[in-house]
Amino acid sequence: IEREEGENVGHYVITPSGAAEIANYTIEYVEGDFEITKAALTVTAEDNSKVYGAEDPELTWTVEGLQNGDTRDILTVAIEREEGENVGHYVITPSGAAEIANYTIEYVEGDFEITKAALTVTAEDNSKVYGAADPELTWTVNGLKNGDTKDILTVAITREAGENVGHYVITPSGAAEIANYTIEYVVGDFEITKAALTVTAEDKSKVYGAEDPELTWTVAGLKNGDTKDILAVTIEREAGENVGHYVITPSGAAEIANYTIKYVEGDFEITKAALTVTAEDKSKVYGAEDPELTWTVEGLQNGDTKDILTVAIAREEGENVGHYVITPSGDEEIKNYTIEYVEGDFEITKAKVTVTAEDKSKVYGDADPTLTATVTGLQNGDDKSVISYTLGRVEGENVGEYTITPAGDAVQGNYDVEYVTGTLTITKAKVTVTAEAKTKVYGDVDPELTAKVEGLKNGDAESVITYTLSREAGENVGTYAITPAGEAEQGNYDVVYVPGTLTITKATVTVTAENKDKIYGAADPELTAKVTGLKNDDTEDVISYTLSREEGEDVGTYAITPAGEAEQGNYDVVYVPGTLTITKAKVVVTAENKTKVYGDADSELTATVAGLKNGDDESVITYTLSREEGENVGEYTITPAGEAVQHNYDIEYVTGTLTITKAKVTVTADGKTKVYGEKDPELTATVSGLKHGDDESVITYTLTRAEGEDVGEYTITPAGEAVQGNYDVEFVPGTLTITKAKVTVTADDKTKVYGAADPELTAKVEGLQNGDEEDVITYTLSRAKGEDVGEYAITPAGEAVQGNYDVEFVPGTLTITKAKVTVTADDKTKVYGAADPELTAKVEGLQNGDEEDVITYTLNRAPGEDVGGYAITPAGLTEEGNYDVEY
Repeated sequence: IEREEGENVGHYVITPSGAAEIANYTIEYVEGDFEITKAALTVTAEDNSKVYGAEDPELTWTVEGLQNGDTRDILTVAIEREEGENVGHYVITPSGAAEIANYTIEYVEGDFEITKAALTVTAEDNSKVYGAADPELTWTVNGLKNGDTKDILTVAITREAGENVGHYVITPSGAAEIANYTIEYVVGDFEITKAALTVTAEDKSKVYGAEDPELTWTVAGLKNGDTKDILAVTIEREAGENVGHYVITPSGAAEIANYTIKYVEGDFEITKAALTVTAEDKSKVYGAEDPELTWTVEGLQNGDTKDILTVAIAREEGENVGHYVITPSGDEEIKNYTIEYVEGDFEITKAKVTVTAEDKSKVYGDADPTLTATVTGLQNGDDKSVISYTLGRVEGENVGEYTITPAGDAVQGNYDVEYVTGTLTITKAKVTVTAEAKTKVYGDVDPELTAKVEGLKNGDAESVITYTLSREAGENVGTYAITPAGEAEQGNYDVVYVPGTLTITKATVTVTAENKDKIYGAADPELTAKVTGLKNDDTEDVISYTLSREEGEDVGTYAITPAGEAEQGNYDVVYVPGTLTITKAKVVVTAENKTKVYGDADSELTATVAGLKNGDDESVITYTLSREEGENVGEYTITPAGEAVQHNYDIEYVTGTLTITKAKVTVTADGKTKVYGEKDPELTATVSGLKHGDDESVITYTLTRAEGEDVGEYTITPAGEAVQGNYDVEFVPGTLTITKAKVTVTADDKTKVYGAADPELTAKVEGLQNGDEEDVITYTLSRAKGEDVGEYAITPAGEAVQGNYDVEFVPGTLTITKAKVTVTADDKTKVYGAADPELTAKVEGLQNGDEEDVITYTLNRAPGEDVGGYAITPAGLTEEGNYDVEY
């Protein structure tokens, strides 16, 4: 039996066939009908879904019941879903022909579900440096759809308590779901990083040869009231004493709790000491040889001597009176020193010339001689013609001296001219007065004595000469001189007296030794005697005799005996003795004046003994010395004392004086220093020279300094009375030196997330003084180039010295942190039994135009094929390039 071929709906003949007959039967074959009816197709809209806010997926349908290799292409099916975008279920309606060839079609609706979108509220990681204020805590939301904004969310955000370095959880919280969304809260990390401390050795300097200043350090960056006491820092400088730079190295732990520590070396500079080479002033008198030119040096240090210098010295040419520069020269600097050369002054002073009028003379009545002068002191071959002068004399013709006066300018050329007068002496003319010879009989009255006057000048009469006439004493027969006498000089004359002659006879004469006395120890007075009885004006020298005295030198009386011929000339001589009396000598013991400076020990008291005689030494006189008590400035009597009569002496005691003079005290203002902006140090002074246990309170003084607060030197002036108590006080000023303050310009550390714009670069200016604003320091800020994750130096730059400050520039760091990328696996669905759809994911958060291929990840789903939900899990590196990756 077989049927008619065909498979479409319709009727087909079923034809039986076989033998027409078989045993016992004849067979008829009757056709049957084979009907193919329409098969039933079920077109079912596939359930579908999307997450709120997503694009509608393509609506699909399945067909069941196709036969004979028919495919769905024989169907024309339209499919649409019920309108609506909020979370919920919407009908998916398939439609088309109710039947087609071979099939009747049933359309089964599907379900379109819009599920809640997943929102991820993520506390943004944040950080601060230890000690800084917390930044504002923020959060991000991923997954908002349909133009929804984060304003639909109410999120609270808090961080775990704590201020020390470490990690603290940032926790966002709120409703677990809201309309159209389920919400996942992802905690963030709040990191408190170690604050950066910069321990900086402060730059120091000294002049070559000075003592090292104390090495100090500063610390920048302390937080939360922490002080530098938390640090253990040692500081030392590189060895060396010559001019140059030496490293000052601070050291200690690299980090401590809450801080990392950077140690910044300082610079220790030994600067050249200043030497002053000074040509010593010299002078000479015009015409003299130059003295040797010499020089002095001030400022040598460390035992250096002037032998380290090579100095040439010369003076400006010239020999006339005036000032000439003495110039020292040599190296401007040598090892460890700068050298200043200070000129000296070479003065040629005027030579002294003396114009001396030459003395002249003439005899009374003669004509004047020519007046002349000598010029002495000329130099350099000058002759007397360089000096101009005139000569004149005082008028007059009588015997005497008349000044001869040279005159002219006091200063002539290279000379100071001194004029020395001379004298014109008019000497006396010579007159002779001659006694005329006379005669008389012995015992007669003398005849009138007369004389002749010869040699008178200028018509003078004899009356201008006054004289007397006397004759030699004696009355015996014989010849005796008649002597004219008078002044040897009379008026304008020298008078020469020429004697005449008279006769004399013998007389009786008495020679009487005169009494004498002397003080003990004195030389004997001259022994004399009186000769009485001489006649006729005879003088005593006509009698010859000797005088002697009894031996002995102690106080007492001694006989004086005259002796000689009993007959002498015209006289018989009688000798009468006298007495020598020796009286006590006077000795004066005089306390010697002494002096001492207040506070010194007394010098030994001494006295002089004046008046000792006969080789006596001071030991024959006994005395003591004492002085009036007292130690303050003033005069104190020194008193000698002892017996008033000792041996052959009367003793007089004469007091002396001990003078205590004021001691010299020096009040020297101590040198001070301060850094610009600091308060003045207390002004102090050193009082030197106090005596006698006095303390400084006996000297009163004040200290003031010159006004000014800028860097420089200001005089410190001590002042007070110049005389105080027992002291003369000298006040020596000092110097207050204001040195540059140190300002640190520290670039603030910055951070940004990869891809963000750079934050504004800023810096802290620390160390400003005196209310100075930051604008007194000029600087620029720049950072190292680069945009990848990492650290980039922020460099401040500017002048190292600005105004009253030494400026140190401390770099900061710009840290670019990883950006956060979220790899979110896309939700997928499939119908039971279907193959898995391709797994995909969204990469969100890429920066700087990066493509998704910078993030490498895999997608896996939980195993299982039964109807249900299965997790799709993205996985990969949590850090990749410039990103932190969240899956």
